[in-house]
Amino acid sequence: MNPGWRRRAARTGDGGFTLLEVVISVVLVGIMMTALVSFFVSTTAILNQQRDRQVAVQLADSVMEGVRAKGLTIVTGRTAGNADTSTVPNVDLSTMSELDGGTFPTDRATVASVPYQEYVFLGTCGQVPSSSGDVPCTKLTSAQALAQHRILYYRVVVAVTWPDTQCGHGICSYATATLISCGTWTTTDPCVGTEPVFRVGS
Repeated sequence: MNPGWRRRAARTGDGGFTLLEVVISVVLVGIMMTALVSFFVSTTAILNQQRDRQVAVQLADSVMEGVRAKGLTIVTGRTAGNADTSTVPNVDLSTMSELDGGTFPTDRATVASVPYQEYVFLGTCGQVPSSSGDVPCTKLTSAQALAQHRILYYRVVVAVTWPDTQCGHGICSYATATLISCGTWTTTDPCVGTEPVFRVGS
């Protein structure tokens, strides 16, 4: 073979790719494809989590609307006692005196093959009347309410849970809460529901 031809091929770039160049190209393309697949998998997982949470928010809002429609009748059959929150993560009931039992048992719903569990917790709390700023509704006894002339409420906490390996113990949760005007605290009945607005202990 003419040595001059090799020199001309090298100068003009017509010699083609070597095996090493092909291997390096394949490795680089493989690395890029792996990164892209990981990105798409992560994005899909995040979108699924957001979708599941959005469904939980809608379910909780729906249950809360039902609670508001019932008004003070939500306390029917409820007695003082601690509710079982062992299966509902991230739900804090420490700011209210809990009422257990009643007409709101847990409910189940399945959306897009995801099983959701709905819970309704109920309790009482009180606020000191104030003309400015946010005043928390805190746990108290009837004696405190009468002594401090607290405005009293029922606190309703609606929680929705669903399975997801990305959450602690494989269970995710969403919770929302509202206050419902309670009534005047008396020695015989802590919440007399005779007035639909605000009532102060006397």
